[in-house]
Amino acid sequence: MFVLDRIEEETAVIEWNGQTIMLPSALLPPGAKEGDLLEIFLKIDHEGTRRRRERIEEKAKRLWE
Repeated sequence: MFVLDRIEEETAVIEWNGQTIMLPSALLPPGAKEGDLLEIFLKIDHEGTRRRRERIEEKAKRLWE
């Protein structure tokens, strides 16, 4: 369970499993306020990761040629 503990200027302070996580408050859903429970989902963007790796490999090739 993620709890929005407080918002300090542009930083959201979130409590999770006894730990503190700080995120830009711009990532919060509209209307989020102190004490709200948050659902946070993370997923890997496999296609974006593949494209990024290809760009990096191309840059490395050009650098070493």
